[in-house]
Amino acid sequence: MDLDDDTGLQLSPMHARMLGALVEKALATPQNYPLSINALATACNQTTNRDPITHFAEGEIADELAGLKERGLLRFVHPTSGRGVTKYRHVLDEHLGVGTAEVALLSVLLVRGPQTLAELRARTERLHPFADTTEVEEVLRSMRGDVGQLLALQLDREPGAREPRWVQLLCPEQGTDRAGAPAASSPAPSVPAGQDDEVAELRAELARLRREFEAFRAEFGEFGESDEMETT
Repeated sequence: MDLDDDTGLQLSPMHARMLGALVEKALATPQNYPLSINALATACNQTTNRDPITHFAEGEIADELAGLKERGLLRFVHPTSGRGVTKYRHVLDEHLGVGTAEVALLSVLLVRGPQTLAELRARTERLHPFADTTEVEEVLRSMRGDVGQLLALQLDREPGAREPRWVQLLCPEQGTDRAGAPAASSPAPSVPAGQDDEVAELRAELARLRREFEAFRAEFGEFGESDEMETT
């Protein structure tokens, strides 16, 4: 498949992480949204629910914000009372002409890389409720932007894997080569026959505990100013 014929956005890995983090926080913790540079750096560099782990400095993020704004993916929200700080919110849904289900899946794919349908359903639980993996797959297969650009692609199933993974196409460098083949990765540890379900349940429980921790931390995080002015 020639991805150049189908994709419009070609984000860098750093832009992909920033955009994915903004979408995630907008849906998961709207009370703390939009984000300041400090909060955005924290969101990008989380040690949970991120792959790979990054260590972006606030200065690096500040240098890249203008690029996202110029591409129509970001808005600046300025304080109007002379106090507070400028904050930032994504407009990915407006830019692509898609809904919450689509941006929720894109967010998780942008910050976590290629994933199976079951992983995507579990990791979007706090962002958008999917009834089952069938619904996740239906949304992924229908994901195209306003100009017809393909937004997600199913990768070939890797040797030894039970399920194929899906990848977002906003940042082709992240998780797939230009031919759409699976990304090179370390071999997954083998699981004895009959223990797959038990391992999946343990992973799901760990993911739930991590989500609860993130929600708890968010409750005591930074709260936005009420008197803010957005610029386009």
